[in-house]
Amino acid sequence: MPPVKKTAAPRKPQDRKPKKTTTAARDRSAPFVFTAGGEEFELPSPEEAAGKVSGRVVRDAIMDPSQDAQMRLAFATLESSGPDSAALDALYDLPAADMLQVVADWFEAAQGANPGES
Repeated sequence: MPPVKKTAAPRKPQDRKPKKTTTAARDRSAPFVFTAGGEEFELPSPEEAAGKVSGRVVRDAIMDPSQDAQMRLAFATLESSGPDSAALDALYDLPAADMLQVVADWFEAAQGANPGES
């Protein structure tokens, strides 16, 4: 009797999660909208904010060794952009994890990425 030829089992993907679909590029000139307490608030557009931040603010944020440079720069950029005080108050009243996520998403948009891509 001839030897039986063994074939490899068909491969199955290890990751059974659906692949992420690409999202449409965010319009950087549009205001950044977030929700707090069931109400929508707007922060200045990332494009507008980037133009209002001085080099000194960027340098100070990056060079301060006592802080995480990227988050410090994100907050400095946000606060230098002249946001509406009600929007800023609503943002800072969010639970810490939610507030940090909104700031991170806004800062990613200011850098040209869609939130969650970087």
